[in-house]
Amino acid sequence: MWRIGAALGITGAASANYLLHKNENTGRYQLLIIPEFILDMLCKVAKAQLEKNQAIIEHDKKVYQCISEISSTITQHIDSKKTWNLTVIDSKVVNACALSDGSIYVYTGLVDLVEEPEELAFIMCHELSHVILNHTAEKVSVRIFVYLLWQLVIFYFIGGDLDLSFIKDLLVNLPLSRAAETEADIQGLKLMYKAGFGVQGAVEMMKKFKELDMEGSSALLATHPLSKDRSEVLKSEIKKIGENSSKVVENLKIRKLFKDAKSEIKENKESKEEILQTSPA
Repeated sequence: MWRIGAALGITGAASANYLLHKNENTGRYQLLIIPEFILDMLCKVAKAQLEKNQAIIEHDKKVYQCISEISSTITQHIDSKKTWNLTVIDSKVVNACALSDGSIYVYTGLVDLVEEPEELAFIMCHELSHVILNHTAEKVSVRIFVYLLWQLVIFYFIGGDLDLSFIKDLLVNLPLSRAAETEADIQGLKLMYKAGFGVQGAVEMMKKFKELDMEGSSALLATHPLSKDRSEVLKSEIKKIGENSSKVVENLKIRKLFKDAKSEIKENKESKEEILQTSPA
């Protein structure tokens, strides 16, 4: 029995070594075994789940225009052939995510939470950095690699069918590692700086993360576990790359768009509350 285990271990290690790829941004080796077309198929499943029974914000709304402006300002500084596609969901949920096919999702609850456009820009840069750094592809590859090895062992010794039902939830609910979160923080900060957003917005967003963590009310923190060291890492990186003024926010009038978006969200909340109060019991 131990020989079989040893053989599987050696085979797994050899296969992993062959399939490891060095990330040019971080210098870290990643296991990437999932073809892009498979990831795209998984993204379709994830998008269907994300959009199911959700109210999608129309493109003519202020909140969409604000997020779209921030998004396009950031993505033009990303060296990628991906076609970025933004969807804004009308929900109290404080969350945002970016899928490996270029799909970006932002919930209005996040916009309602932040006080400055730089804070929102950091979250978006962080999420886009997960895509840039192949974190989703790595997560899927590692979990499928380990899972299939385990399933093959069960299949070989016990028999039965391989259970692949877990794949449909892989892109939606499973969190990334703390190492990946730190990498996305650092890469996101660099992207933020490159796009011209004030990097102190990242530090301010971390303060809000701490408050949300204490309340336990954020979907964003459910898949992005808060580390006490993340704020310190960001401050250290800011010392390396330097402070920068938010010229892009002024030049593109993002502040006005942001202000209008916040007002629109407030009006919508008041309107919904009014409807609830006037509705018959």
